Amino acid sequence: LELVELVPNAPPVKGNPLYDRLTSLIDPDTSLKDGRIVLRAGDTAGTNSYFYTVRSTRSSSTSQGLIVVTVTDGAVTDQPTVADTVLTARDRDEIAERGIDVVTDRVSWPSGDVGSLTLSLWGDQPGFSVQGDRIIGEAPEAGALVPFQLTGTAPGGRDVVGHGFLHIPAFDDMQVQIKPGTTPVVVDEDASVSFALADYVDLPASDSIEVGTGEFTAQRAAATCAADGAGAATYQAGREAPWADTCLVPVRLQGQERWSYIDVPISVRPAEPQLLLSSIS
Repeated sequence: LELVELVPNAPPVKGNPLYDRLTSLIDPDTSLKDGRIVLRAGDTAGTNSYFYTVRSTRSSSTSQGLIVVTVTDGAVTDQPTVADTVLTARDRDEIAERGIDVVTDRVSWPSGDVGSLTLSLWGDQPGFSVQGDRIIGEAPEAGALVPFQLTGTAPGGRDVVGHGFLHIPAFDDMQVQIKPGTTPVVVDEDASVSFALADYVDLPASDSIEVGTGEFTAQRAAATCAADGAGAATYQAGREAPWADTCLVPVRLQGQERWSYIDVPISVRPAEPQLLLSSIS
């Protein structure tokens, strides 16, 4: 996409004071070629709006959007916004060894530099300490809720503070998750394949898991999925489409009583080449 036009949301009539004022508030740093729009607030409180037009470089089709700028008389209080951090089964050992980063990709501060904020614990939190952007400590078996704060100075000298929590679930409540971006298990039509669940859980290699027994849940009507010895499962593809499936497997860490469930993706390779149709617009 390319940005091709930016105009005030006002009648473009010669001598229209609103159109002229909004046009004057388009900053010279605005560059349609670079896809950058810079708008000034001006000295009049209220709402300013602009239409922008983008064009597809492939099809030349265009679309419009609306930018709305609200200008107030007083200073806007802009505080850092902090998203809470939840400890996962994969991270539970890391918190004691090198700590958990509760700042990176979790803090938003539009008018300031997140890197200038200082992390500290809020109140007395025995067993936990701060090192840079990380909270370090042992994960209690029963879980914990660790409050923290980020403090700094905004442009203009105003002190700011944001608060967040590090949630540490009880050991039995920690969910085992599938590895992000997992490659599907590939199996031929009407064939079977076995796979080790340790290859698909998002855990350190040192962690041992238990896998449920019996039949597991597959989505395709012709398919079955079941436990195959300790720590593995077998998927029987059966015949006919669809060619994508999942096997829902119960897993848990050694010592847990509660099961987690992971959906292992399955890709079925058809016996005969398939004709793929795509729309033409």
